[in-house]
Amino acid sequence: MTAARRILFGRRIPSAERFLLLAFAIALLHAGSTAADERIHHRDALSRAIIDAFPDLPTLIDFGFPDHLCGTWHHNYTRMHQQIRAASKNPSSAPPPDTPPVKFLTFDGLQHCDSLGETLMGLTSAFTVALLTKRAFVIKHPCIPMAFEPALIDWQPTEDVGFEPVRNETFPLDPPNRAVSPPIGASDIVEVNLELNPEANPEKVFPMVEAARNLRVVWNRELLVHMLKGSNGSVWGQRLRDMGVRIPYAFGCFVRYLLRPKPEIWHRMQPFEKHLRGDRVVSIGMHVRQFGRGAPPANTTVSADDLEKGMNDVVWPAIECARNLENWWYPPTLSVKWLVISDSLQLKQEATKVNDSKVVITEFTPWVPNSLLSTDQSPPPPPESAAPPSSAPPQVPIPPAQTFQETVTEWLLLSSCNSFIVSSSAFGRTAAMYSMHPMSIYTPQSCEPQTPVRVSSFGEGSKRQF
Repeated sequence: MTAARRILFGRRIPSAERFLLLAFAIALLHAGSTAADERIHHRDALSRAIIDAFPDLPTLIDFGFPDHLCGTWHHNYTRMHQQIRAASKNPSSAPPPDTPPVKFLTFDGLQHCDSLGETLMGLTSAFTVALLTKRAFVIKHPCIPMAFEPALIDWQPTEDVGFEPVRNETFPLDPPNRAVSPPIGASDIVEVNLELNPEANPEKVFPMVEAARNLRVVWNRELLVHMLKGSNGSVWGQRLRDMGVRIPYAFGCFVRYLLRPKPEIWHRMQPFEKHLRGDRVVSIGMHVRQFGRGAPPANTTVSADDLEKGMNDVVWPAIECARNLENWWYPPTLSVKWLVISDSLQLKQEATKVNDSKVVITEFTPWVPNSLLSTDQSPPPPPESAAPPSSAPPQVPIPPAQTFQETVTEWLLLSSCNSFIVSSSAFGRTAAMYSMHPMSIYTPQSCEPQTPVRVSSFGEGSKRQF
């Protein structure tokens, strides 16, 4: 295997012959694999090999919508979405006879922002429900429009959608067998809060609210991912397959279908892309998280002890993994760069001391909700005479547009790498899934180059998940 890889990548034979050899290998693997998803994974791995062997070829890693990976589901959904939005905006005009019922599903951020990874998991989970229940999808969120614009459908909120008044229904029902009273009607706006509740069985929940004009799904985050891993996962997964969705690529396809990075994001990426792409250049992206949501404010200096601990606990294990991947996958004829993304600017800067010619970082200040906002952006403490706090969940401050755009820029840069070393953080996992290369993902704890960890969306993939 190693010798063959060296021959293919080392340019010891003419390019045309190497391409034929790789094409022949793809055909053999395709013929020998019985499961459709296995064929997709084999093709993905060999597509990666072609990219590495021929850096001058167009790369699969871009921010467009790759039909050959995403399947056929979007044709019917785009048409349906457009029909519903047109009928909603022109209620006095008779819609075409094949127009579906005017129903919406809104991903509602409730005027606060969660972390980028959690937000995108919630967004794609909500969109999956809209896809399965035949509703037009709307995004009503304070942060997403800072960095993204509509891609293939118009998800922008307009008054005709209807957001008020709201009936709040919490599921699962308590007691479990009670009926929704009064019954939900065709003009009702229903807020469905499904946040990380594994008992909120969509098979039971959504028929109860089927008649509602608009379902406002709030903070479900990874609920649907959990559901598709559970007892009903095969049911929902099969429905998606029947619609033409390719499950291993679903997350990346859904994000690309909905969101296009704004020009400001492209401009922020340009100074770094030249270090990560180019003739004979490949990159390994590392997301190392020292603090998570317990991080100090961004304007706080990390102590020397914490910095040393961060290097020992998260940076050095990731670097050792990167070295293993580099030695296994990439011959010396390639220039390999290491992109380091972290929740600590000082930790990123410290990582450059390991090998400043190989490590690539940004000087962006990380943003993590509730922790890394500057102190001058935090609300002042309430006076002693203030009323006791509400029992409602705390509102996460909305970051400045520049801060959120920098976070998205780092996420997209990470997704542009050839291989990924990620933590359990949603930031790194979603960036790797967005890359559309599920065979190139590793963790410092599971860094066997020949056996990548599968974090493909909705719980499908190898047994070595995390």
